[in-house]
Amino acid sequence: MIEFEKIALKNIVVHKNSSFEFKDGISVVRGTNGAGKSLIFNSLANLFFSAPPLLKKKDAKILHDEDSAIGAKYKFSDKEYRVVQECKKSSLNYKIEENGVNLEPRTISIAKDILERSFPISESHYYSLIHLTSYRPFILLSGTGPQRKEFFEELFHLNVSEYVGEKIKEQYNELKRERDEANILSEQLKDLTYIEDLESLRKECAEKDSEYRKLELKYNEYMKNISLITSYETYRGQLLHPEISLSEIEAKISKVEEGIKKFETLYNNLNLNIKLYEQNEDNRKKLKRLKESLEGFSEIMESSEDIKSKYNELKLKGEELVRKIKEAESTNKLCEEFENLSKYVSKEAKGMSYEEYLKKTSVAESQIREKESIIEKLNTLQNESTCPMCQQPLSEDNINSLISSLNNDILYIGMALSNKTETIKWFKLKEENLVRVDKEALDTELNGIKGQLIELKELHSKAKEKERIEREIEAFPKIVNFDSEPDSSLLVEYRDKIEKGRNALERLKSDQRIHKELNKLDLSKIEKVDKNGLQKEIEEIQPRISELNEERMRLNANLKIGTDQNARYKKIEERIKEIKEKLVKIPIYEALIKAYSAKGIRIAQIAYLAEMFCNNLNKYANMVFNKKMTFHVNVDANNFNILASRNNRTSDVSQLSGQESRFFMLLCALSLLPFIPEKLRCDTIILDEIEAGVSEENRKYLVNQGFFEALKKVVKKIVIVTPMSGAEYYIEANQEYFISLKEGVSCIEKVK
Repeated sequence: MIEFEKIALKNIVVHKNSSFEFKDGISVVRGTNGAGKSLIFNSLANLFFSAPPLLKKKDAKILHDEDSAIGAKYKFSDKEYRVVQECKKSSLNYKIEENGVNLEPRTISIAKDILERSFPISESHYYSLIHLTSYRPFILLSGTGPQRKEFFEELFHLNVSEYVGEKIKEQYNELKRERDEANILSEQLKDLTYIEDLESLRKECAEKDSEYRKLELKYNEYMKNISLITSYETYRGQLLHPEISLSEIEAKISKVEEGIKKFETLYNNLNLNIKLYEQNEDNRKKLKRLKESLEGFSEIMESSEDIKSKYNELKLKGEELVRKIKEAESTNKLCEEFENLSKYVSKEAKGMSYEEYLKKTSVAESQIREKESIIEKLNTLQNESTCPMCQQPLSEDNINSLISSLNNDILYIGMALSNKTETIKWFKLKEENLVRVDKEALDTELNGIKGQLIELKELHSKAKEKERIEREIEAFPKIVNFDSEPDSSLLVEYRDKIEKGRNALERLKSDQRIHKELNKLDLSKIEKVDKNGLQKEIEEIQPRISELNEERMRLNANLKIGTDQNARYKKIEERIKEIKEKLVKIPIYEALIKAYSAKGIRIAQIAYLAEMFCNNLNKYANMVFNKKMTFHVNVDANNFNILASRNNRTSDVSQLSGQESRFFMLLCALSLLPFIPEKLRCDTIILDEIEAGVSEENRKYLVNQGFFEALKKVVKKIVIVTPMSGAEYYIEANQEYFISLKEGVSCIEKVK
């Protein structure tokens, strides 16, 4: 259920800053035409549907001005929502909160999606069940039969059955498609032959494969031996020093590696010393510069913390002076006001106490009211010949003379009340015993403090810089004294020797690797192998291998074709069987399609709900109409007729008079609300000038017959918007508001 809590308007036509809280019971909102009473609630339609009720064009910006907004607070499905529709620089946007969390809708489209989820009521249902107004067409009254039927379908979600019917049709059409598929597959099956004996072909393929693999293994063995001989010959050719053994090579590698390591150590140590020497010289220069910089702060004797403490103390003193200056300005202003007011206060009043003055003015006001009351009574005696108070005869001249005399008395007494507001202010300022303060002296003192603060701030910065330099000097690395500058020319000599050693090492390691590869080869086998005999065997075996390969490929291809053909045959057979099992459901789907058609289940549902609606219309009709009226609802596949019978005459409700039409809207709301779905219910109903054009007799009848009492049982909050006074509308309200225009701006005042 939707629960309205509050609506607020900012710069919406005559509403500059207005709000309305929805409360339990009956709330009557009164006001003159044009004061903006209906506009408050019409703004809800602008917020949720971008459609004020009097406008055909759906444009939410129509009600807005620059820097304007419409906001609402409501609850739905145990969640609290705050929605604001605002216009800035001619651009419309939304702010939406859910349980205090800003949902931040980036576009109008996203915002409307959120609104549809949190306020799941259509525009037509809103104006039929929540906001009833005589200014907007009522579908159940003026709509066509199909429109009324559609209204009921949407309200009770009966269009779901239409959706189900469409899905059944889709499945039925899918079955027919599969039936056509089965026919096509049956024709394809006629063109296929199932090969019964594939086993002999599979056996022949296996024999050829076996023979091929044996020859292939023999061929690979021959090629491996040829490869061994070739590798041996290749490695022997790659040796740089074939006369040197592996052990001799490894001894040379060890010696060369030691030499490289020695010169790398010499190089690294020398390079480090050179860098240390250069860094040491840089440190000497930097330390000298720091000490020279420190000499520039010799006049700074205090620490930065001490200076900061003095600064803060002086700052507090300055802030206190600022406060005193503000107090002085206020006091001096009041003194000046007191002096100016003294010009308007009479000598008589200055000689009185405040209580004496109030007593005198109160007596004067009472006298004026008394004389105004007498004048009002005299004005009612224009056509009477006897005074109702003293029973003395009165003429028109006597009355006019008395009224003139009383007006003169009022004018004279009113002189005593002149300048009452200024006099009361004067008395109140007098009681404070105000004394002017020397603000200039305070300003001078404050300026002096400001100058001192600037000086202390500069001094604090210098002190911090001094302390920084001192810390840097303290943490400076120790200066090392070298006996002499390192000889950097030796770096080139050491680098050349390292490079030559690495080149020699690379050559030796190449011979080492080749020797190791040669050792892996089985030289005893290599010596026994006849390379020429192997090549002759390979030349003899190659043609047979090629021949066998072609035969096995041909046989395997035939086997695959046969296997694929049989698999396809089986697959088609199985698919035809699967479809035939489904086709038995076709009669069932045909029956369901008929059931979910416009003449099936859906029309039965509508007819049932229409009957409940009609029963309630007749149940509550005597609360609304002061003459007997009976209703009938007829529903078929295309129409939804609502007939009204009175005075032996039956007609469609669209033929009701203007007065009857308005009361029929109330009757429909009371009849539908009890059994509509919970998520489409609202705890509020707004009756916006629904009584327009209704006679006084019928308005009394509506109240006396208990309509509003019955409505309160199904709706917690009833808002009645009317230009009529309480004496005209005859309804007892729980709370009452009056809306008026003051200087063109709408003002809402709670009067009860």
